[in-house]
Amino acid sequence: WSLTEELLGSVLREWGGKKDCDAWCQAALKAFAVRAPHVLRRLAWTEQIRSAKKAFAQRFQLIFVANELLRPAPGAAAGNAVNADAATVPAPAAFVEGYAELCAELLEASLTAGEDK
Repeated sequence: WSLTEELLGSVLREWGGKKDCDAWCQAALKAFAVRAPHVLRRLAWTEQIRSAKKAFAQRFQLIFVANELLRPAPGAAAGNAVNADAATVPAPAAFVEGYAELCAELLEASLTAGEDK
């Protein structure tokens, strides 16, 4: 899985950084979210989202994590997923905690920025 992590880490870094590659990056990551979400959870999501240069890319990355990595795949409980075992494993507590802290930090920053105007 180390080569997969390296490849996906590169895709994550490109998301929001290069022109016109957002849809491709999101599609590539989503393909792995269905089959191997545990690999995606090991990537540096919080650091990448924090350092995103474009606000829209940051929002889409937050949404992606919430929809694809924090929730089990739809139909996984019924055994319809490609890899139902991997899809139904809950996200590790540290991953969820880091995501929640990031969301709180970004919300606080947006509220502070709103007060400065």
